[in-house]
Amino acid sequence: MEYIKIKLIDIAPDQIESLTAALSELGIDGTVIDDPGEIDRLLQKQNEYDWDYVDPSLRSAAAGPAAVSMFIPETMAGLELVDRVLDLAIAWGLSEAEIGSVSDSSWKDGWKDWFKPIDIAGKLWIRPSWETAAADPEVADIVIDPGTAFGTGDHATTRLCLEYLTEMVKPGISRVVDAGCGSGILAIAAAKLGARTVDAFDVDPEAIKVALENVARNGVNEKVHVRQADLRQLNALPPVAAQEVATAVRDMVAAGRETSAFIPAMPVDVLVANLNAALILEWLEEATGWLAAGGRLILSGLLIDQTGLVKQRLRELGYEEIDQQEDGEWAALTARKPVVRSPEQLVGEK
Repeated sequence: MEYIKIKLIDIAPDQIESLTAALSELGIDGTVIDDPGEIDRLLQKQNEYDWDYVDPSLRSAAAGPAAVSMFIPETMAGLELVDRVLDLAIAWGLSEAEIGSVSDSSWKDGWKDWFKPIDIAGKLWIRPSWETAAADPEVADIVIDPGTAFGTGDHATTRLCLEYLTEMVKPGISRVVDAGCGSGILAIAAAKLGARTVDAFDVDPEAIKVALENVARNGVNEKVHVRQADLRQLNALPPVAAQEVATAVRDMVAAGRETSAFIPAMPVDVLVANLNAALILEWLEEATGWLAAGGRLILSGLLIDQTGLVKQRLRELGYEEIDQQEDGEWAALTARKPVVRSPEQLVGEK
């Protein structure tokens, strides 16, 4: 079906809500709102860890005019509705409007062209549901549809983390934590690579909903445990071994604290955190307490020029075998927590 697209532009921010209500009275309930004020509010970051990179095009969009767009079927009734919308625009003092024609096929399925299967090291095949599985049955198949939670595998930071996971997860052995799990893609990948257990958490309730759906869709419910938790509050929880979890929960109840707090199976063999530099630096010492001796950290969400500070902190905490991989302007780091040897072991090595 053909549609007429009308875009009313140069709208005052305080007009948007009442204008969309007036359009609704005409029978137009589906509108697209471009409000630079929303972008500007996002850019006024409230906390250091909210974000640390903004695409220049987003800053440009924050300076543009507000606009409301709608799509009306190109029928006789639709043409009459177009006239009524334009009359409304004139009554509201809106002097500019863009009108064009568009086919529903251009948006119904055209967006799918942006999401193609991704091959990670010949071990993982990440695809949206409308694409076919990998031809090689030995390659782990992961189905992730684009949605509201971050993580479809197409972003450089996600790919870098996935590549490190293919190297570091030991089938049947590794205990993995995914900090800031988003869509759950890294947790699912770890499970598909053979991790024994995977604990994943995110502060965003929408991300938790999406992650749980993706875990179920990919058949890894038995291995992957997803929970909502705030990374900034985890340092109130002492690292605990798996056998001490019940005691820790009892202590939390006695202290009047929430028992839904995130307590992974300890110690952790691989901890992956695709976050940002500020959060990683804030949490790195806490994360170190979670890791087993010889355990591996995978850190991303880092711009290349931010890696120096993170590597410095890793060295201060005693990490070894620090490695950096890059993709465009983004980077990921991995590091190994040292194994503490007893005096007897040190003597034996001489």
